[in-house]
Amino acid sequence: MSPVDVLPLLTGPVGALAVLIWVVWMQRRDLAEQRRTIEAERKRADVAEEAARTANALIAGLLDKGQR
Repeated sequence: MSPVDVLPLLTGPVGALAVLIWVVWMQRRDLAEQRRTIEAERKRADVAEEAARTANALIAGLLDKGQR
């Protein structure tokens, strides 16, 4: 099959289906990457929140000892 024979297939319904499948596949990859990014951000936020709680507890403990 030569490129000239393939061209009508690519411009017809088969080509449209191929493009649709490609777009859906790319969107699924993008969504998977976004999920990984969101999960990483969530983990960083959890770590930052825990660090803030620890710092607050430490400061409160130091202030409590300073008042005695």
